[in-house]
Amino acid sequence: MRSIVTLLVFSISVTTASVQAASITELWQHLATPEQQAAQAALAQAQAKANQASHAWVPNLSINGKSTWLTEPLTTTTEVPPLAPGMQPMSLEQELRPEQFNQARLQADWLLYGGGQVRHTAKAAEHALAAHQAQSESVRLAQLPTLVTRYRSVQLANQQVAIRQQAVGRLTGHLDRARKMQQQGQLADIDVLKVRTELAMANQLLLQAKNDQALANQALTSLLEKPVSVTLTMPIPSSVVIDDSQVLTTNADLQALAAKEAASQSQALVSRASLLPKVFVFAQHELIADELAASEPETAVGIGWQWQLVDRRGRLQQLQQAQSAVEEIRYQRQAAVRDVQLAINQQQNRLQNALEQVSAIEQRLALARQQRRLADQSFAAGLATVQDITDAELNYAAIELEQQQAVLQAHIALAELAKLAGDEQVYFSAI
Repeated sequence: MRSIVTLLVFSISVTTASVQAASITELWQHLATPEQQAAQAALAQAQAKANQASHAWVPNLSINGKSTWLTEPLTTTTEVPPLAPGMQPMSLEQELRPEQFNQARLQADWLLYGGGQVRHTAKAAEHALAAHQAQSESVRLAQLPTLVTRYRSVQLANQQVAIRQQAVGRLTGHLDRARKMQQQGQLADIDVLKVRTELAMANQLLLQAKNDQALANQALTSLLEKPVSVTLTMPIPSSVVIDDSQVLTTNADLQALAAKEAASQSQALVSRASLLPKVFVFAQHELIADELAASEPETAVGIGWQWQLVDRRGRLQQLQQAQSAVEEIRYQRQAAVRDVQLAINQQQNRLQNALEQVSAIEQRLALARQQRRLADQSFAAGLATVQDITDAELNYAAIELEQQQAVLQAHIALAELAKLAGDEQVYFSAI
């Protein structure tokens, strides 16, 4: 029997230890959702592209080789100029027998001028990287309102269960007292029935609160991918004021659009540079020379140029598309600035309204607390009915829950403001 009890205690302690208590600050610092991981992967891809574009100025260096097999004799003729005036030129013939000929050549070329195509391509990749960095930050900050909503909802659900349990406990005490008064002939049967009915409704509300608590914990666990226990109380946040002009430079979504606009401008310059000629220097050196290429120099260095006049890529159309893309992103950014400013005003009003509601409910809660105490005293003195004390009890519980709901709305509005401002400290410094 002792071993069974020990095993039971051990299992309970292991289960309790598996659920770690954590503050919302700790959870935010270690939060890593699939959305964030996907954004990080996209950022790594943009970083690789930027590194690739930055190496476009590096010369190309390659080793080329070939092997040739002759199936029949090959005669080569070499013209020799006259050795002296009046002499006829001579022709030297050489017969190559069927065999294998190998050749290897070291070649290099380096672009000297390409109309700025290489430079603008690197700039476009840098701006695209900056856009992905801003987008990754935007995805990260977008998780803050989600975490705040789910974490604070668990706290609200816990408070709701505690309030409902307190109401059930007090109504249970009232029912016991009402039964004693009924037995003494001081209370009618209908009054006891009223208390029993109110207690049954309170138990039903408690069961519903526990179901809401389970759902809230499930939502938080799915976000964190592990079960956690939250702190008991939900603090009332303080009011904050966000400067619209500052948000235009710190908002992650606006930063991403600004970087995309710069990248599209650089891409338009790349399309324009494709219409210009290219100048390059080249060099080659024979590593293994065969008799088939005896007339070619062992080492050669020179300058070449290329001007593509007509091709099938539609370079003019590509330039027009790039210029249109610049205009599109510019208008998108203007619309985003308007939307962000409007969202800031809305969330600030939402926060202020919630805080004012919390303050107003605090006064109502103090009054309800006093009314509940007076109802208990009056009922004990025979000056109040059972309905009076049950109404006072349920009214106090309803006001408590209303206040917690307002605090939750204030936290959500504050988290939205932090996301819009591009700084999570807007939220954490106000709680």
